[in-house]
Amino acid sequence: MDGCRTVHRIPPPGGAHVPHTAPAFRTARPGGRGERRDRVRPLHPEPGGGHVRRRPYANPWLNLLLPGRAAADLAGRLLDALTQADLGPGGVVLLYPLVRARVRAPLLRMPDDPVPYLLAVLRTAPPGDAATVRRLLAANRSAYDLVRAAGGTRYPVGSVPFDEADRRRHLGPARRRLAAAKKTYDPRGILAPGQGIFRRPERRTGGRRTRRPLG
Repeated sequence: MDGCRTVHRIPPPGGAHVPHTAPAFRTARPGGRGERRDRVRPLHPEPGGGHVRRRPYANPWLNLLLPGRAAADLAGRLLDALTQADLGPGGVVLLYPLVRARVRAPLLRMPDDPVPYLLAVLRTAPPGDAATVRRLLAANRSAYDLVRAAGGTRYPVGSVPFDEADRRRHLGPARRRLAAAKKTYDPRGILAPGQGIFRRPERRTGGRRTRRPLG
């Protein structure tokens, strides 16, 4: 990640719409790892020296991997439509390149491009505002569909509504390897059930409940 550029979203007055090319976006120059580590901390301080991330906010984050050849167009389209209401208090936007040949995580699905870009829209929302959370999740899904159609993928640490077909398509042939590991090391399916990657719906057989095999 050395030499990356990070784009921070600076809130415009009154939450107005600001294109991504406007001065409301600050582009950080390439720097060392230590310089980047705390770069976003001072952008959205709270009164009294606190920080919004310490408060109980919902985080419907969007993390996408864009093919480098289309990164400028895709990021532009997504950021042009972004408002402060879409980010929430303390929300930031990060955009930086990766060297695909140096990413060796076997299950990470990457665009077929030597230099893909990670676009992270790190949103915040009041946890009790269900309508806003639903709206942001729907916006995340629309953004994912746009990026996938252009050859991009999802970096799966955010909040994009996925169903079983989406998960199978996302993992592709690598899903067999993951399913085999799941059966070996978690045959009862008790680890991380909330992720929903492997669903085992219950069914009744002769008055008894049984579970379908994982996979």
